[in-house]
Amino acid sequence: MLFLLLALAVCLGQARAGEPTYFPQPDAAGGWRTPKDAAHALDVGGVDKAKLDYAFDYASRTSPHGGLLVARHGWLVYERYYGRGNREAIPTMASVGKAYTSMACGIMLREKRDQIPDGLDQKVFTEKYLPEAFPLDDPRKANITLGQLLTMAAGLHGEGSNPGFVNFEPSVKLEPVPRDRSLDQDTAALRTPLWTDPGGGYSYASNSPHVASIVLRRLVGMEMQQYIDEKVLGKKMKKAGMPVPGKNGKPKKEKDTEKSDDASPLKPEEIDRDDSTEEQDIKKWPADVRQKWLDYRAAVAQRKDAFKEMERQEKEKRKANPGANPPKSGAAAPATGSSGATPTSATGASKEPGGEGTPAGATGTDKAGGSQ
Repeated sequence: MLFLLLALAVCLGQARAGEPTYFPQPDAAGGWRTPKDAAHALDVGGVDKAKLDYAFDYASRTSPHGGLLVARHGWLVYERYYGRGNREAIPTMASVGKAYTSMACGIMLREKRDQIPDGLDQKVFTEKYLPEAFPLDDPRKANITLGQLLTMAAGLHGEGSNPGFVNFEPSVKLEPVPRDRSLDQDTAALRTPLWTDPGGGYSYASNSPHVASIVLRRLVGMEMQQYIDEKVLGKKMKKAGMPVPGKNGKPKKEKDTEKSDDASPLKPEEIDRDDSTEEQDIKKWPADVRQKWLDYRAAVAQRKDAFKEMERQEKEKRKANPGANPPKSGAAAPATGSSGATPTSATGASKEPGGEGTPAGATGTDKAGGSQ
């Protein structure tokens, strides 16, 4: 799959205390305000550009195309691209929607505080918030909070063979759980099995934020996309003079985007394809981009080999000590930290064949066209 990843850490409108809320102008009117140099970036955004350069270097080695953008206190303090990444690129959204789920839930918590008084600590597998989930298929789900769903620490089994992380370490090997195709998306998410107690570990699970979106839908009385359009995109973009998305999520009269690499032999339709991991397509990529992709695949293979070796060592230990009774796959020892904590890296997750969610680096991407 040809990835076009944009790792975007944005705090839109979050000005410093005492300053008016800021929203950027469209590019035609000057766009984001940007610091003039590294010292200015440190002053207005509190960020160290040199450290962000390290993050960018890591990101550029995890996918063929993308970029790293950081906005803080109303300033675009960092913007840099690689491969065919550029400001006008329109990548496949995929799991970027998870960030919008968190954004929408944040607005919902402010507007509906009386209906969800405990905020992120509110237990949501109740008749009030998720009546569709009853009767519960696992009584432990009664302890799942909204915050755990948004941070994938609710104990829901992740996709594919993504491992279970306890105290920041890949501690439990999880086998893929086949989806019951007879169930609709909501029911399938609500019936996702638990691999550990809520708050006991992290595993990348798309069903986790989806359940959070079901809670939001019930409390606000509309679909999440409609809620975001109403509360964020439509109002803010119109105020800033930016094109408001239509029903299909794309700006009206959208113009074709330009490639950042004019020397590329790839045609626009090839860039948007989802099957371009085929060897004949990879050979068409520019040499530097192709090498980054091959390096990434090699790193993925090394991680898989490391897991196989860990599994082999565990088998050897069991043979040497047959009286031991280690936890079965899908079960984990309780985490030593707070049950509400998210035992995962702050850097996000990176896509790898066969599953997404191995915490990796600065891109914060997962099956993104990335964030996924």
